[in-house]
Amino acid sequence: MAQRSPDVGGDDDAYADEPAPLGPKQIATLLDASRRAIILEVEALVPHGDFRPMPGIWCPNEVVGHLIEADKRGFQVGDVTVRDILHERVHHDRDHLAQLTALTQRLVWPGMGNARRFSQPDA
Repeated sequence: MAQRSPDVGGDDDAYADEPAPLGPKQIATLLDASRRAIILEVEALVPHGDFRPMPGIWCPNEVVGHLIEADKRGFQVGDVTVRDILHERVHHDRDHLAQLTALTQRLVWPGMGNARRFSQPDA
């Protein structure tokens, strides 16, 4: 029987079949892709490094600081395999790329004017 996992972005009751773990080459490609995307997003956000859209939301500088600290600290957890850690790293990077993307979206929202309806029809 296939393992089940929550459907990303869906409601809590939605489940999808879980795919097989990725191979080393796929993991390496995804890690490199997230590294490049994060660098480009952070470079574009330099003038807004301390922008915090609301209390409790990290600013771009805090996201970068966390990534640097996490890389220095490494993974200090119990019984995990290298495969587990590599897959978690891809997931972890995507979480922070999503944070940076959301900050960028918040920064450009005021300038979108009537084009907001393409992103949010009710706006």
